[in-house]
Amino acid sequence: MKSAMTLNQFFLQRDIRTEVSESYSILSNGLQVGKLDIHFLPGIITGTLVVFENVTEEMIQELTLMIDEDIVDCFGIDTGNISISIYQGRDMGVYSRKEYQIETKNKRKHDPKNPPSES
Repeated sequence: MKSAMTLNQFFLQRDIRTEVSESYSILSNGLQVGKLDIHFLPGIITGTLVVFENVTEEMIQELTLMIDEDIVDCFGIDTGNISISIYQGRDMGVYSRKEYQIETKNKRKHDPKNPPSES
């Protein structure tokens, strides 16, 4: 059984940055526990926070506070103009159109045009 994560163990690792958006991996103890995509519009910040199943509500509150303090405050936008949608689930893999395959956590590749046969 995996040990539960404790508060104050989160690290935001920026994956992508453009003029109007940023994408972060959320890490705890060196493991990814979520993703954050945030978009900066004139006077508005909007985003999507996705956390894995083992992240508690208390940890989500800590994450949103961390995001507010570490990212949002830097832009000087009124807090009434910030909206981050929060979702919780599990990592199903990464889709890459370049290879036309979905790479799952256990590194098997599935071709969407030829799904694996049922056993």
